[in-house]
Amino acid sequence: MTELFRPLNALLFPLALTLLSLALLPGLPPLPAPWPQALPWLPLFLGVPMLLLAWHFNNSRALLACLLALLGYTLALQPSLSTPLLKTLVLLLLPLNLLLISIYRERGILSPPGLLRFALVLAQGGLVLWASNTPPPWLHHWLYPQWGERIVAWSGLPAPVLATLALGALILLVRAWRSPGGLHGYLLATLVLSAWPLANGLEGRENHLLISLTLALWLLALLKRSHEMAYIDELTGLPGRRALEEARLRLGRKHSVAMLDVDHFKAFNDRYGHDVGDQVLKLVASRLARVRPGKAYRYGGEEFCILFPRRRARDVLEPLERVRQSVADAELQLRGPDRPRKSRDGKKQRGQRQGARRTVSVTISIGVAEARPRQDSVKQADQALYRAKKQGRNRVCL
Repeated sequence: MTELFRPLNALLFPLALTLLSLALLPGLPPLPAPWPQALPWLPLFLGVPMLLLAWHFNNSRALLACLLALLGYTLALQPSLSTPLLKTLVLLLLPLNLLLISIYRERGILSPPGLLRFALVLAQGGLVLWASNTPPPWLHHWLYPQWGERIVAWSGLPAPVLATLALGALILLVRAWRSPGGLHGYLLATLVLSAWPLANGLEGRENHLLISLTLALWLLALLKRSHEMAYIDELTGLPGRRALEEARLRLGRKHSVAMLDVDHFKAFNDRYGHDVGDQVLKLVASRLARVRPGKAYRYGGEEFCILFPRRRARDVLEPLERVRQSVADAELQLRGPDRPRKSRDGKKQRGQRQGARRTVSVTISIGVAEARPRQDSVKQADQALYRAKKQGRNRVCL
């Protein structure tokens, strides 16, 4: 159930806010003074901190997405500077560019790949301006084929543009569902909020509100990213040490703490390498994330911590024993010399017999402590972990 709701949670906020704003926009009453005069300045008020945050985090994808949204905003706001063909070409290229942003890996703003991507957007802008002013003869026939006349009459958009918008939205939706921790949901919201004014000829107040909403969404996305960098361990996906310390402040007098680490992890790393060691930490973290009713954190290195609010130590021994056994039973397949480095190519080989495969397994030791007056429960659990190791490892010890 957790795996099902994770994509829903990632998509719910940007898409729900986008659809709600589009539904309420036509019936929005006149704004009281002085909001009509201040509204044109709202995109600037939101855009400046958003661009500064994107620059601070060296996030070229957020910066590019907002620049594309601002381009559509400018065209919709200044109809005298644009032509129907220019808006059509922007609607055609907008989903393609947002798809590219969703696909490529983040390489920074001033890096060669980052500068190349900005140059590509600028080159597209020049090409669109040239094509709209002196359109080649084939462009109109390609945009408005005879078989698409009914589509134009129904939607007001050329068939290639409508197909590109629909396909782009669908791909971004699928990518947001498959990678709920990424920015795909915000890219999808950017596509809808940027294309809507151009496709429907919205101007003035509606355009100001939609671009402001787009910039606000990206501002929240960057703030969310900064929170994740501070509180979420990037390797394992578990909350990190800072999140643990804040969670401890909220614990009541009745709670239990489990400290655990991977047995002989240094020797394991020295033998198999840090890449395999990272895979082991991910495997252990995935098992710990399922522990209920506790919450797992990465303490540091190969150490993890689990907090059990309102639970006695005897009540958590059974779930901890189950997670200890699940880690001991798990086998990690080592990457062979013939195994592709890319995960996509590796998936194609799954299920095929390729000779003997080397596997490794690890164990964990767990120490448990119950909260007691004038004692640090984490330190007490750490001492219990030391006893578990002294007694032979791969066990749970009070």
